[in-house]
Amino acid sequence: MIIKASKKLVQNYIDAKEENILVNNIYNDYLENFSKEVSKIDLMKNENSLYNVFLDKLEIDPTDYDFYNLAKRYRIDNFKLLNEEKYENDAYFKNIHLPKNISSSRSKLELTYSSFSPYQLFLDSKLNIDKDDYYREINHFGYFKNKFNYIDLVKNNVTWMSITPHEINTMETSIKKANGNVLILGLGLGYFPYMCSLKNNVTKIDIIELDKEIIDVFKKVILPQFKNKTKISIINQDALMFLENSDLEYYDFIFSDLWHNAEDGLKPYLEIKSLLKNFSKERDYRIEESIIAYIRRFLIGLFEENLNGYSDSNYPEEGNFIDKIYSKLYFKTKNVTLTTKSDIDSFLSDENIQKLADNLL
Repeated sequence: MIIKASKKLVQNYIDAKEENILVNNIYNDYLENFSKEVSKIDLMKNENSLYNVFLDKLEIDPTDYDFYNLAKRYRIDNFKLLNEEKYENDAYFKNIHLPKNISSSRSKLELTYSSFSPYQLFLDSKLNIDKDDYYREINHFGYFKNKFNYIDLVKNNVTWMSITPHEINTMETSIKKANGNVLILGLGLGYFPYMCSLKNNVTKIDIIELDKEIIDVFKKVILPQFKNKTKISIINQDALMFLENSDLEYYDFIFSDLWHNAEDGLKPYLEIKSLLKNFSKERDYRIEESIIAYIRRFLIGLFEENLNGYSDSNYPEEGNFIDKIYSKLYFKTKNVTLTTKSDIDSFLSDENIQKLADNLL
């Protein structure tokens, strides 16, 4: 890219990207190592503030002026107490139950109940981007005062899918869009198809799932509890193969849910985007805002490398998947001229990144 904007302006985007990564690492440290340990005693010692417990566990000085400002920019001190009844009254929560823990004899697959401990922090809604502040990434965390149970699908000791507030909140908008004949890529625990099946304007739901064991357990335990199970068809096939060999215009809405997070979702997201770029109707991708933010970090990384004098020779075609994406982004944008803040914001917008993503693979 051709950057004519001031170095100071461009540096603001670079600094925000680095802070995004820093704050994400701080969150991960707490969530992985301390979140489940919070007790009422911890809260009493820290003036009944979960934020103060957060600082105490991470050994962060509450008088640290730099961290104070960072916390304000990222709203780290804004952990939200969630209403348990809201989620317990969700249609799936109310109507889908496990008779007991269900295991597959062929592999380490288990359908079970897991729980959040009281005051355990967890990501509860989609990522928000502060576009006015150099595309700062704002995560939202919630907690319950009491133990909160949810259905969990575990495979090889790794959570494959769980019906948590995050799943419910991040799918809400897409569920509202679903209509007519719906195609869903990825079965999981069936939350999305269940909620879609309750809608009068949804006629038929085809679900593409590669894992036969997940399909078998789902059909045995969960599908019989669907009120409108006759709307559901499950196809045991690779999602990309299905997209390549099917008449997709039969569908009125396509929803993709084949990943756990932005990092493992990048490749399938780009593959599916490429295959659906000519689809004439509406499609959604789970946690797309997080995947777009992940790609945006690459683009801002190119800003930094541009300031450091990188050229074509620094972007070879070989390497791992991330290296190849960096290279493709570089060559696709090398002739873009960025002069003003408006130019940069437009270049880093969701809309522009979505267009780039259509043709990266």
